[in-house]
Amino acid sequence: MDVMPMVMMMMRTRRGTPPPGPSLKEGGKRAVAAWRGGWLCLALAALAGGCQAGGGAPVMAFPTLGEIASRVTPVLPADAEQPFADARSRSWVTTRQLDLPLAGSVAEAWALVDDTAMSQQPRAAWRGNGVRVGVLDPARLEAFLDRLPRAVATHESRVTDAGYPVELRRSPRLAGAAAVKLPGVEQPERVRGGAMRLLAQVRAHGPGSVSLALVPHHQDHRPTLLPRDPLERELDGRVFEELAARVDLQAGQWLVVGLHHDFPLDADADADDTEGEAEAPASREQAEELAAALPDHLGRALLTARRAGHPVQVMLVIAVEPVVVAGD
Repeated sequence: MDVMPMVMMMMRTRRGTPPPGPSLKEGGKRAVAAWRGGWLCLALAALAGGCQAGGGAPVMAFPTLGEIASRVTPVLPADAEQPFADARSRSWVTTRQLDLPLAGSVAEAWALVDDTAMSQQPRAAWRGNGVRVGVLDPARLEAFLDRLPRAVATHESRVTDAGYPVELRRSPRLAGAAAVKLPGVEQPERVRGGAMRLLAQVRAHGPGSVSLALVPHHQDHRPTLLPRDPLERELDGRVFEELAARVDLQAGQWLVVGLHHDFPLDADADADDTEGEAEAPASREQAEELAAALPDHLGRALLTARRAGHPVQVMLVIAVEPVVVAGD
């Protein structure tokens, strides 16, 4: 047996020189690096279709976000306005939200609004869901506001559409189920949780003329491991493209959206009123009774809320101003 190598190793060890080969600490580092490299290789194999040992280039490039997650566009009938079609209208959308007492009568104000701006079939479908839509001429705006009951609160927002859907209204989180009636379907579709939204796609048709494609959306985010762009995530839930409807606006006109109901508001008070007397305001008890009697339809989910403990109906007054961009 050749003992000289063993003797030389013992001599180097006694002098403080480490023996050849990795130390325990270095070996541990190499083991951890190898373990991490194995998992990294598996991850790359799952995404890129494989992994090469050593320092070579990957077999294929990483997929782009657009390749992994494609944008889903609701499919509508040929004669309907595509609410989320790619448009470059670039318009300012100003939404004034009026929170009115639920028991307050708005019939006189609606008499000034042209609610035939939406074609007959979608107009009937929206009214059947408790939502009323119309167009208000600028000359009637002041009289319209004077005929409304005093607002409990008001809110205003201004956004540019930039070719994407604009959120006109988002409800609080749904406390119960909401029933949405669809054309040609006997039983309503019921949704729970999440929030109800009113979306609009704006299109400019020339100087002073725009159209809005309105569509209700029940937003209910679902967790997923797939990467998605922000617009796709905003459309989580159910887009009711069956109710998509188009409304045209001319320069200066306002779009009005409100709760549609047939309550006999203040019927007893009206019978007792004498000519020239102001109508007595509804009590909180009466407002609560009306809130309880309101059907659990789309209008209730989208256009009612509570302010300071009182039930209110939400009315939206919306203006659209095309943005003039140099070179267009």
